[in-house]
Amino acid sequence: NQFGQRPYDNGGYAYQDGGRGNGKKNKKGIKIFAGAVAALCVLLVISIIAILAGGNEPVIPDNEEKTTEAVGENVEEFVTNSSPETGDTSNSGEMTPKSIFKKVCVSSAGILVYDKSKTLASEGSGVLFQESADGKYTYIITCAHVIKDSTGYIRVQLFDGSEHDAELVGFDTRTDIGVIRIEKTGLTLAEIGDSSKISVGDFIYAIGNPGGVEFANSFTDGIVSALDRPVNSSSTGYTTECIQHTAAINPGNSGGALVNSFGQVIGINSMKIVADEYE
Repeated sequence: NQFGQRPYDNGGYAYQDGGRGNGKKNKKGIKIFAGAVAALCVLLVISIIAILAGGNEPVIPDNEEKTTEAVGENVEEFVTNSSPETGDTSNSGEMTPKSIFKKVCVSSAGILVYDKSKTLASEGSGVLFQESADGKYTYIITCAHVIKDSTGYIRVQLFDGSEHDAELVGFDTRTDIGVIRIEKTGLTLAEIGDSSKISVGDFIYAIGNPGGVEFANSFTDGIVSALDRPVNSSSTGYTTECIQHTAAINPGNSGGALVNSFGQVIGINSMKIVADEYE
């Protein structure tokens, strides 16, 4: 494994958090992208609410790893938007890929994690989703495995290229969801959709930073390959039901949005299949 990439190999599934220069693999013959999976939004909302409320216990068992930063947060009520059924020709709200990119790119972010020596240790992606009720902070979803081992500090790169110091709010390793915040508001927030309305064969889109922020807001497409796919993680010991999809995912995409054809976030990209025999 190259610098900044931790080997969360889960029986063919690997968590993806990329450092600079992680676009290539050292081992020859590895076949990737047999599939990618994203956490379902229903689980995401449960995890996020628990993290923001400082109540990780209902989500994480006592023997599970927790953040030391879980504190009550003053946030507005979290809202999941209604999502039309996709693939229905009677719906006129489905967007073109160009329109979807314009909608989601401004609510996407790059996550840069530094160690104590101020060296960039890893990079990931994030989604702007909420403001604090006092109008002081913007909250950002990412993957727990991107931020949970931070020993130095975290910075966020926004769509316009500006960077901001971030504060860890909390994370849930069971669902691989983390929340950080920056002291800046007035940003374009992502629209959160309803993952229960998607079907196998629906078009989906992923946005993130494969290989790091040099490739910020890379936009890939695919289809839903399976729903409620149980994926066991050897690193946590838990099985999570996920969306399996075909959009290209690379180290650094972790924490980035999976969106439907209405430009709504329906999942957070977390893992990919990595093994010699897969193609």
